[in-house]
Amino acid sequence: MREVTSESPYWWSADVLDRVWAQLADRLERNGLQARGRILVNELNRSERHALGGLLGRVLASGTCRVDLSSLDERLRGRSDQGLVEAAERVLGRSLVDRPSQRQARGEQREAPFGAARSWLEQHPDQVHQWSEVWLAALRRDGLLIRDPDSSGLMLRALSVLATCLEDPSRPSLSRTELAAAATHDAHALDDDRRLSQLVLRALALRVDRPAPTSASERRDIWESVGVTADSVSTTCLTLGLGVLDGWAGALRYQLAADSGDPIHVTWWDLRRGLQMASGQDVFVCENPRVLEAIAERGLDGIAVVCTSGRSTLVVLEVLRRLSGSFAHIRYHGDFDWPGLAMTNQLVAMFDVEPWRMSADDYLESPACLPLLGSEVSPAWDAELGAAMCHRGLAVHEEAVLGPLLDSLWPGT
Repeated sequence: MREVTSESPYWWSADVLDRVWAQLADRLERNGLQARGRILVNELNRSERHALGGLLGRVLASGTCRVDLSSLDERLRGRSDQGLVEAAERVLGRSLVDRPSQRQARGEQREAPFGAARSWLEQHPDQVHQWSEVWLAALRRDGLLIRDPDSSGLMLRALSVLATCLEDPSRPSLSRTELAAAATHDAHALDDDRRLSQLVLRALALRVDRPAPTSASERRDIWESVGVTADSVSTTCLTLGLGVLDGWAGALRYQLAADSGDPIHVTWWDLRRGLQMASGQDVFVCENPRVLEAIAERGLDGIAVVCTSGRSTLVVLEVLRRLSGSFAHIRYHGDFDWPGLAMTNQLVAMFDVEPWRMSADDYLESPACLPLLGSEVSPAWDAELGAAMCHRGLAVHEEAVLGPLLDSLWPGT
């Protein structure tokens, strides 16, 4: 039994009218709390019929009644100081919800971050790229932003991070925590479990035409594509016989590895602690770890080896930058496929490396059976090589020419 107070007259708040008030409240909420329209109440029993007749001020002869909300609102105001909305709230003991306004507010909340993004992009036309529209459309579909209570703020922080990442491609690399602190004043804002990190990585993945990353290594690769390191120890550059200068704590470790012919991994930790290269080294750069391993097994002296292990990471590029700055003679050999040519072009442009045994003749003399897949890349150092690869349509990996490669690898050749 609902308690009837002195503020709720019995003639419109009796328990027998609960079903009627529930229907009235539902219609009012759908109407935006406006007393208009009608409801149809069916299957009224005798008690409900008498109570509803008293509420409406007329005799009900059947078990079906059509209630006009505007007329009932006028009657309530005429007999009390409350309209239909106030009466329904008192009877039901809760506030009625303006559902149209609620839907509009939710829609505005969903649209707010996209409006903020478009406003920001209009103010930063240099940051507008084809991928930005794809990014925004994907975010609209999957609802990632809506799950954040400050979706507009999240979007603006993401745009700030992207601007810092993309504004100067030639800037020195920076750590993810440095980027987070610079763009958001929170060093942990781009940690893997943060929504901001997911938002930014989706944009960066689209920028380099990759799927959204799902593993730690994929996330690290995406960050490194814009010169951002995840940490100082997990990404490495595999080397052999690397000559380094004395004067920093890790120098002895590198010297011992070189003397014993053991491969050693260079990390950002070492680079930041002061690793510097000995001057004038003869350096061979390969793409595949098996090539470096075979050189170590053969015990080749007098040459330093750097392995990119596929696509050059930031650590690899920094090692090569320091070698180039120390007047090293750098030769490079990679796979005869389109990604291999693209990486060779990159290293030639950045460090003036010498493509070695990577001419059209070298390619045509190599055994091949793998299909040449992907988009064509024109080699900057030998146009005939690109034409030969297109005509032959086959790829050659370094491992397929390992024997001849090792036979040719002597200092000064």
